[in-house]
Amino acid sequence: FNISKFQEKMSKSLEKLKQDMQGLRIGRAHPSLLESIKVEMGNQKSVLGQISNINVKDAQTLMVVVSDEQLLKIAEKAIRNANLSLNPQKVDSTVLKVPVPKMSADYKDSLLKNLAQLAEKCRSSVRSVRTDARKSLKALKMPDKDNDKMEKEIQQMTDKYNKEIEQLLDSKKKDL
Repeated sequence: FNISKFQEKMSKSLEKLKQDMQGLRIGRAHPSLLESIKVEMGNQKSVLGQISNINVKDAQTLMVVVSDEQLLKIAEKAIRNANLSLNPQKVDSTVLKVPVPKMSADYKDSLLKNLAQLAEKCRSSVRSVRTDARKSLKALKMPDKDNDKMEKEIQQMTDKYNKEIEQLLDSKKKDL
């Protein structure tokens, strides 16, 4: 019985949660806020982090630097369409200034709900992997002693990932 394949699936779920949480606007300027915004350049798709340099000017401002004017228009459109409530401003032909507004109480509440939903989705995914692992284990028809040992390992692995999910959620809540 190979438990590592199930551990890898749980790990991928946790990584997805980290990525999803990184993309949430928490009221402070951070490059990760814009890096994963999808950008369309003609028939090519990319992310903003690949076509520009994103720098923090101060706690409430990001600067997006691109290599030419065409990319500036594309970057500006992508930021506006990203549903982050951000309003980029053109500084010159290759630089955008992106003010990050302070968080309102309503936005903070909706963000907390969103965080809880993301964490629950990840927990659900981990539970699903645990169920799959148990089914695979039962299909092997191992002796009870070995079966119980593996069941315990599966549960310990599940508990470990659930604890990591809670730690991530708590740390993100503190950021708010």
